[in-house]
Amino acid sequence: GFDIAPPSPPDLLGGTPRSLLDRNRQGQGQGQGQGQGFVNTIGSNDGSGKPHARGEIALTAAEISTALRTWERDRGKAARGVTASQQQVIDLASLNVTAAELRRAYDCAVSDRDATEDTTPVNAGFVRTFIEKNRRPQRAKKTTGVPVWKLDDVALEKLGIEIGLGRARGGESRDSYVARIEARQLELSGQAA
Repeated sequence: GFDIAPPSPPDLLGGTPRSLLDRNRQGQGQGQGQGQGFVNTIGSNDGSGKPHARGEIALTAAEISTALRTWERDRGKAARGVTASQQQVIDLASLNVTAAELRRAYDCAVSDRDATEDTTPVNAGFVRTFIEKNRRPQRAKKTTGVPVWKLDDVALEKLGIEIGLGRARGGESRDSYVARIEARQLELSGQAA
């Protein structure tokens, strides 16, 4: 058995990722020689927990795996391919993802699944696309040259998801949703400048 207690999602989201990394490190080395020494080293960012600019600590593959499995279970899905030893999870951990960043990307992935009526569980590879997308400087979309208010509902919702707003809120008027999208586009164009 594993001597490492997996992190619980409330800790992961409670702003204490460092304590999770420390708790994980306490178990390192146990079980070595029995074929279990690899448990904490694969995808663990070399155990360094590289700090981000705001002092946040990067999550290990085990922490990412636990969070994704728990969040998928909470929405009634059986997560597949999100164990700490899976290459997609290891690749995600190698991006030095923080707890807040993981949650934001996961929420975007769920919004995308909902918008496209895709019932499949969210996996680490799909979450990674949103991590990368959220890290890229975004610009207001001008590919169509069509004003936001002229977009049909499907295109409007797709744009809302792409710029990080998600779908229209329940009971929200179309005009209100358009206004939120336009405000977000202005905000993003200001960041890109």
